[in-house]
Amino acid sequence: MKNILISQKVKKKTKGYGFILEDNWNKFFLNSKMRLVTLKLDEIKKKKIDKLKLSGLILHGGNDLPNLINKKENKIRKEIDTFLFRYAMSNKIPILAVCYGFQLVAQHFGSSLKKKTNHVKKNHLLNLNLFYKNNFYDTLKVNSYHNFVINRLSKEFNYICRHMDGSIELAVSKKYKILCCMFHPERKSPDIKKQRKLVISHFYKG
Repeated sequence: MKNILISQKVKKKTKGYGFILEDNWNKFFLNSKMRLVTLKLDEIKKKKIDKLKLSGLILHGGNDLPNLINKKENKIRKEIDTFLFRYAMSNKIPILAVCYGFQLVAQHFGSSLKKKTNHVKKNHLLNLNLFYKNNFYDTLKVNSYHNFVINRLSKEFNYICRHMDGSIELAVSKKYKILCCMFHPERKSPDIKKQRKLVISHFYKG
């Protein structure tokens, strides 16, 4: 059984802040021989993460980068996820970065983001380029739930496919074990089975 650490969305509550994980993620990995685990902030600071013997890290959607939307919950989320991201890279742990996670990783490597309309609650077709389609599929039908897109990608990455408006939807790192997608593979979409194969293969290859 592989332990996959997954970050959590940070949400302001009446008193303090709460940490949320959509149940879709548990359903997504059902019968996959992978176990999703979460850690509280104090557990991360105490480095209990070392005891998990991780096989992967997921930086999933929810929240926004604080430089794009200045809210306390966004700052908390970025602090936690930046630590997890650096920990995974330094320990050569495969990373899946989804939506907000992709934005965080892209920003870390100096890519550029911009606000874009018509990317919330939409489905669209992506054409995979030659870098990836030989191993998987020529196309993917995916969902979309974001207000900010990645329009220029660092040379650290190979982009796999773009939206028709030119924004980057799927990319992999040339050097690190990082798979990034702007769509949500765990949520309902026309090609969720293809996306599941893509994600699980990434962790097994790692």
